[in-house]
Amino acid sequence: MSPLLRRLKALEYLPSQLLVYRKSLCSWSDYGHQIAAKILNCPLDGVLPTTNHLESFNGVLKRKHLHRWQRRGRRLRVDVLLRLLATKILPTIFEQRAAERNDTRIWEAQMRTIPGRCIPAKGYARIWFSSCCSNNRIFGARRKP
Repeated sequence: MSPLLRRLKALEYLPSQLLVYRKSLCSWSDYGHQIAAKILNCPLDGVLPTTNHLESFNGVLKRKHLHRWQRRGRRLRVDVLLRLLATKILPTIFEQRAAERNDTRIWEAQMRTIPGRCIPAKGYARIWFSSCCSNNRIFGARRKP
């Protein structure tokens, strides 16, 4: 098939997919975001605008957790997958999150003991700006004397 014919076929294909694209674009728009907030009965800030968190978790699940239980990359049976999720994988994920929270608390406590310290705002313990301490600021807000 010539390149010209392939381009013509592609142009014929696009209008048929326009309705599919329109629906998916609506789901990512502000309008779709507002509809999701109404359905979930939560504020607009409570609805995540992207699925990055799900994609990230999916990657960790496939490449880290499930990979070690697969044999030569074969798919797991559904019953084996469910048993592994319930007994091995989910407890490991929750333990890791608890350990990370504990590490954050320890780090924050250590930062509070340093003279001339910069106390990070709650939830931002892993973010550190070198200018923070030198300007005697708490992430952009002046410290009260």
